[in-house]
Amino acid sequence: KSNPRLHAGALDTDRPDDLTSGPPAVLVGSAMLVPTALLVVLLAVLVYGSTVPGEANGGLAFISGGTRAFLRPEPGEQRAYLALLLAPLVLSAAMIAVHQVGRRLRLSGTRGWLPPAAAAGQALVLSLVVSSLLRQQVYYPYFAGWQLLASTVVAVLVTIAVMVPRTLAVLHPLVGSRSRTASAGSGRRRVVARSLWTAAALLATSAFLSTTIYTDANIALAPFATWYHVPFTSEEFSSVLNGLTPLVDFTPQYTSLLPYLAAPYFAVTGMTIGSFTTLMALFSAAGLMGVFVALERVTGRGSVATLLYLPFLAMTFYPTVRTGDQVHTVGAYYGVLPLRYAFPLLLTALVVSFATSVRRWRSALLLGAVAGAGLVNNLEFGIAALGAVLVSVFVSEASRRVSAGGWRAVAAAELRVMAGTALAVALFSVGTLMRSGSLPNFAELLYFSQQFAAGGFYMLPMPGILGLHLVMYLTFVLALTLALAAAVLGSVDERRRSRLALLAYSAVFGLGAGAYYVGRSHYYVLVAIFAAWALCLVFLAVDLGACAREIFAAPLSTRWLLAAPSAFIAGLLVLCASALSLDGFIVEQPYRLASQTAPRTFAAVDMERFVASCTRPGQDVMMIYPLGHRIANDNGVFNHFPYNHPGSVVTTRQVTAVAHGLRANQVSAVFTGPLAPELVTALDGAGYRRVLDRAPTIPAEQAAATGSDRLSLWRLEGSPVGCG
Repeated sequence: KSNPRLHAGALDTDRPDDLTSGPPAVLVGSAMLVPTALLVVLLAVLVYGSTVPGEANGGLAFISGGTRAFLRPEPGEQRAYLALLLAPLVLSAAMIAVHQVGRRLRLSGTRGWLPPAAAAGQALVLSLVVSSLLRQQVYYPYFAGWQLLASTVVAVLVTIAVMVPRTLAVLHPLVGSRSRTASAGSGRRRVVARSLWTAAALLATSAFLSTTIYTDANIALAPFATWYHVPFTSEEFSSVLNGLTPLVDFTPQYTSLLPYLAAPYFAVTGMTIGSFTTLMALFSAAGLMGVFVALERVTGRGSVATLLYLPFLAMTFYPTVRTGDQVHTVGAYYGVLPLRYAFPLLLTALVVSFATSVRRWRSALLLGAVAGAGLVNNLEFGIAALGAVLVSVFVSEASRRVSAGGWRAVAAAELRVMAGTALAVALFSVGTLMRSGSLPNFAELLYFSQQFAAGGFYMLPMPGILGLHLVMYLTFVLALTLALAAAVLGSVDERRRSRLALLAYSAVFGLGAGAYYVGRSHYYVLVAIFAAWALCLVFLAVDLGACAREIFAAPLSTRWLLAAPSAFIAGLLVLCASALSLDGFIVEQPYRLASQTAPRTFAAVDMERFVASCTRPGQDVMMIYPLGHRIANDNGVFNHFPYNHPGSVVTTRQVTAVAHGLRANQVSAVFTGPLAPELVTALDGAGYRRVLDRAPTIPAEQAAATGSDRLSLWRLEGSPVGCG
């Protein structure tokens, strides 16, 4: 146990059959794949079969009209996916149990039933991966034929290299260990080289992020998927600028914390399309560079970190729509990147820096606090990231428990991290109380998730079991199983503890983020999970590369068992890297950014004039209208509409919240466009009457974001119109 080479990832070539060494760990894991898959799939089928389709609605009553046509509850798929999340735990537990029994009985790991069972398990995974990639070409071909061919060729070459190590003699410097001795001059050269590689990564990040920046004068040329969501996401920031408080008098759909961080910026720049999209790019850059920092720390080489970072960028910014120099990626859907991804990606840098030192309060509190900030910012991805942090800390601490305090130390480390999370939540609560006089209602973080996940609003069923989504799931399972088994089966050195912590973090976060696709299983939505998948793959590649020397030194009787997982990781990483071939649009972005010829579709000229002529500064109003919070802020009035867009109001509870806001804030004027019948009834019930209509004056093509319908003013019955 004192030998750091005896863990589930390194090799002890003197005792290749010892069940506590690396290859047998992979052998046992492979052998357990078939029974684990049968058990977990059976559980998922039973859960799915016990659910009546459409039975769940989350206790929500949806308003009439077109809304109900989009209700497609999928409780069976969601619960089945929860059952599938047990697979890494079951597989890891089986590996640990067989290892312990093998140690006590001194069983041989390369004879008997294990090799055939391991071959069967690896054949099962290989068949699932190949079938899924081929089936995906029928659903929606994310990759061209040549990309799949290149991935296959690399997987075959890696298999040959593992089986015949001499074929990799030319790559010996890449898999060899780094020298620990260096002169002062070489130290300075390393600093310079590190700075240059960091600059290269930052330049690449900026190039990809250039596709996400727009101005008022060119966003009308953007793909529909880009500009359509901007009123929803930007209004979460405008509402805070206008005086509303998330989780008190405003129910956020995407973010609760980032609008506070952005407020000083918008106080200087004002809320425009240019300032908003630029800030989104800056938030995204912070998260993305966190991944590069993690790669640089864990590899120790800026060149290797950059080479791995580029495939991650390519998959993160996988183009879903492209027309000339206009392209839509996840980076241009700000509700995903950065509003969901910023904190989880940034946490990768903190995990590699602090997960191995959480026995110090400062490290644990910082790690837990950032995870807690991500939790209150966006619950959907935040809870996945928090769970991932806790598992990464478990893996890091468990891997050294033999000589450093046992399981009590592991539990104490987890409690310190949770204390940091609690501190972040407490600070957010205190800030909310000071701003609004009320504590935040954290249940509101779940409201939109209830609409979609439980109510089934706008959901789509899975296209089938096979597909790229299954390959992604198997990647996460492999990473988490490797990390858990390696941590529990023996002590490891400091650098491998960091790698295992990152593996565990990326795997758990990926499994949690996968629920985003399970709900609305559209082929564009799967692209939103590509960043999590690529993140996990690059960290798997780092761990594989770090163990390369030991893999090549193992005897053939154990080395053949490592060929399949090595080929799996290498082939998929090349598949991700091949996505760089789709990114030629980057060179066209300077011309696109310079274009200033499009109509200003976000100007909302008619409503801006309407509000200016019918209100006075400081007045309490409600604008049930796209971009209403921004328009109110521009005119110095306070908008008490509690949501980011009229299109977000789809339940009777939300209609009730609108009516409550009218009465509680003594709203004197309500500005609307077309309204759902339930909202008209709510206004009538609160004593408001339509007193003035205005026809649009600008062409429809210049009002894409707000629409070119009739505008209306509502006032309390008996109040004067009061418009200039």
